[in-house]
Amino acid sequence: MRLWIIRHGKAEQESPTGHDEHRLLRDRGRRQAEWLGAALRESDAPPSLILSSGLLRAIETARIIQGALECPLLVEPALETGRAAEDALRLIRSHADAGSLAVVGHNPQLESLAGMLVRSDTVAIPGIRTGQAIELALTLAGNGAPFASLVRSLRAAESATAS
Repeated sequence: MRLWIIRHGKAEQESPTGHDEHRLLRDRGRRQAEWLGAALRESDAPPSLILSSGLLRAIETARIIQGALECPLLVEPALETGRAAEDALRLIRSHADAGSLAVVGHNPQLESLAGMLVRSDTVAIPGIRTGQAIELALTLAGNGAPFASLVRSLRAAESATAS
């Protein structure tokens, strides 16, 4: 299966309520999400399902990408801040039949998940920055340990999303 791990777009530093979960995307974050949606739509394995954290910056990112892909979107608490990479992996396993799956969330969970899946001495997993997606070719063999190889990393050039 193809797994797209996507970190939400660039968000405001503060929220109107003062709560982290209510932080919205900046204009740059919306442009990053639009760029990712177009790039994923044109990929060889566009996601057929998007799973997203329910925090506003992630759900906003996921909805913009969903608009480009026209696929289902599910909000999943397992992808919210403070959750372990293992929580995300259980969620991914439960959707193994999706074929190509995108998860939209937050660090450090996403970087930990990528590191857990790509176990290699020769391939360095890039840090996952805001508005970035990494594509993995993922093998989920029964109850065995999952294994993935890094296909590519996507992030719009700074000049394309400036301000």
